Amino acid sequence: MSDFPYNSERLTNYLLGKLPEPERERLEEDYFWDNEVFLALIDAKDQLISDYLNDKLQPEDRKRFEQHFLTSPGRKQEVELAASFRHSSLKSKRKPAVFSSITTPSQPLKAHGVWQAHKPLICVGIVILLFISGFMAIWLRSNSLVLPQPVEQPVSALSGLTTVSLSLRPTSLRSSKRNTTAEVGPETETVELYLEVSKEIFPTYQGSLFIRDSEKEEEVLSNDSLYATKSESGPPTVIWKLPADKLQVNDYRARLNGIAQDSAPIHIGNYDFEVRPPSPENSSQGK
Repeated sequence: MSDFPYNSERLTNYLLGKLPEPERERLEEDYFWDNEVFLALIDAKDQLISDYLNDKLQPEDRKRFEQHFLTSPGRKQEVELAASFRHSSLKSKRKPAVFSSITTPSQPLKAHGVWQAHKPLICVGIVILLFISGFMAIWLRSNSLVLPQPVEQPVSALSGLTTVSLSLRPTSLRSSKRNTTAEVGPETETVELYLEVSKEIFPTYQGSLFIRDSEKEEEVLSNDSLYATKSESGPPTVIWKLPADKLQVNDYRARLNGIAQDSAPIHIGNYDFEVRPPSPENSSQGK
């Protein structure tokens, strides 16, 4: 479990967008790596949805729920499914079971009586199954949008990879547990950089790549047509695919600018990484 204290109030504040930026970033990284934090966040989200539907939220929290939480299509669908389930449950409680008064031995009439007697329970069961199916679909979709992380693989297999991926944060932010070394083998064709950006998304992004240890900063590659992908469970990410044959063994810095509507570039951050050949030394050093 993370050493950072998480309680239901703190998790609820995160879902409502009330946490300060440093705490929000810490929580997002913790629930990605720590399964207990992730499950606690799911419980807090279910309770928040229940409180909203039962009108138990304070006016300020209710406003934040509608203006922040419901802006996500996935979360909005969860609330709609929960509301549908709640409505069906209340309806079944108000409507008593109806038993057939026909006592003739006709089999169709007996079946009709059984159906009428258990109709509310059957309806509730169907709604529960639909709710579970919808929740699983939302869960799978949200997890498929999580920021991709480089998979730790044996060094012997790295030389056969055609694509090597790195998930990077700006050098000004904490980047623990992040792999910053691209081990490029003879068959590697592409190095993919997943660059974490702020929650404000620009129409396009401009990337510039420099050799970090050169006496004079010299641009190696550039791309003026980069775009951000928004993740429901994490920050937006800009994916920049670099041709491996343009990268030598060296230390690099990727510089990212956001391009606003007026075409004015706005600096987003610098992202440092290294290109190394596959070797036991790199693996043992955890680069």
